[in-house]
Amino acid sequence: MNAFRNLKSTFMKESGGRLRHSRFEHGKWGYIEIKNLQLIDGTDLTSAIQYVSPDDNNSDDMTVMKVPLSIPLPPGGEVRLRIEFHVQLPRVFVRAGYCGDFFMVGQWFPKIGVYQNGRWNCHQYHATSEFFADFGVYDVTIEVPKSFVVAASGVLVAVDSTDTTRILHYRSEDVHDFAWAADPLFKIAKEFYKNIEINLYFRPWRKKLVSRYLSAVKNALNYFENWIGPYPYPTLTLVDPPLAASGAGGMEYPTLITVGSPWWMPKGFRLPEMVAIHEFGHQYWYGMVASNEFEEAWLDEGINTYSEIRILGTFYGTRTSVLDLWGIQIGDDELQWTSYMFMPQFDPILRPTWEYLNHRSYGVNAYHKPAMMLLTLENYLGTETMDQIMRTYFQRWKFKHPTSKDFIQVVNEVSGQKMDWFFEQFLYETGYLDYAVHSISSKRQRTIAKIATSQDSLQAPIKDSTKAVYHSEVSLKRNGEFILPVTFEVHFTNGNVIVESWSGRERWVKFEYDEPAKIDYVTIDPQKKLWLDIDFVNNTLIAKKSIKGVNFISLKWLFWIQNLLQFFAFFS
Repeated sequence: MNAFRNLKSTFMKESGGRLRHSRFEHGKWGYIEIKNLQLIDGTDLTSAIQYVSPDDNNSDDMTVMKVPLSIPLPPGGEVRLRIEFHVQLPRVFVRAGYCGDFFMVGQWFPKIGVYQNGRWNCHQYHATSEFFADFGVYDVTIEVPKSFVVAASGVLVAVDSTDTTRILHYRSEDVHDFAWAADPLFKIAKEFYKNIEINLYFRPWRKKLVSRYLSAVKNALNYFENWIGPYPYPTLTLVDPPLAASGAGGMEYPTLITVGSPWWMPKGFRLPEMVAIHEFGHQYWYGMVASNEFEEAWLDEGINTYSEIRILGTFYGTRTSVLDLWGIQIGDDELQWTSYMFMPQFDPILRPTWEYLNHRSYGVNAYHKPAMMLLTLENYLGTETMDQIMRTYFQRWKFKHPTSKDFIQVVNEVSGQKMDWFFEQFLYETGYLDYAVHSISSKRQRTIAKIATSQDSLQAPIKDSTKAVYHSEVSLKRNGEFILPVTFEVHFTNGNVIVESWSGRERWVKFEYDEPAKIDYVTIDPQKKLWLDIDFVNNTLIAKKSIKGVNFISLKWLFWIQNLLQFFAFFS
């Protein structure tokens, strides 16, 4: 919470007080104060508290606290602490805070870092990062004014009250965080998926979105359980913040997610569904498979965006999964690709989040580019193999902390191929992939005419049996640094089609044909398997035309997609 303490915190310096289209309201600071820190035997550690800045040496940042113990802790030993702390929420800015009587309480308690490989992994609160913690059991008691309705992680196990307050006891097991929300205006919509209790907390005038959120999250539950594995918790809680507190929306916590959308959103614009499905997906990629969001953000956001694309396409149509309105159709794969193509090469995917060029580069390399990488990998290996990869990765690493190397190991093992060459390019490097049809030509080469074999046949009337043969050339080029094998189709004016393969390694390559017809057009990657290609426009070239054909995403829709992205960024 000290990220919002003042303008000198690393978070405020990096964000400039503006993030995710939200602006911090100066003077509405948030902070946490440690009042007392003791060992369970009463030994005081408060005076030993030190604030450290392992990432940027910002001496004014107070988001990481270090406490030397009075006695060394032996291997396999344990320590019990009693911490008294006071938290002041900021005005809702990013993820947490208050707005009127709405309270979103996230990242609100002293959270222990992860001890691994003989050292502490505990990073500062950055503008472009999320979080990393170990699994545990949370037993939490919340006392609020009697008029307030509370939504929280885990299972509500007991309720008590006084004359003026309600006391709620929650328990959440095998999780690495705990969040809650409170609002006197909350209504609750309850449904079940199998034995899982789903509760959606919303304000009354946002009732129009209730069925859309619940339907979407049940679709996601169904898909994940069939695709990856069962959801192991008895509850799932959704919080729909008021529009004025939209900065708290679109966030994940174990067993609790926040959604968000304008209440008037038409059904053909699937923003409510997209947000609900994406945030639920984090119950798997972040919640159970708890990778390090500071250091390898793609392992949760990228894999989750890939999952989102698949789920939206399954239930709402691949070409209409995001937008099907006013004659405009946009799929989530197209939407994510468009975000990626505008900034494909400033940073590698794999890098600490605070080292990206800017927040936009973080979005590209944590969300969009990894999703395109995984779609491309699926098309290369086949959907059946990719499904087995994802299941194996989940089963092997649930309730653990995997790394990128662990994911690659699973890919190699399940596919039976050494795919390091793939990840060395797209995960670790900064280049881009772009194949193009450079040129095509067709020239009349020769004729086949009747040959006389006797005087009679020479004197007989000659029928026009002349057939033209055209010598055609096709030149393809590789514009980017990255390499993948690719197929292409050569279409002739008589309807014939020749399908070819190219390793993609050369900077350019030429193919020649002698056929009884001219080339009509040539298309690289006609089945659109290479989602990492940054330019689909140059994949097709039409003979004797002044423009290049766009075989997949028409240029006229790019304007709509860009504006759609801006709209999403504001409300998600």
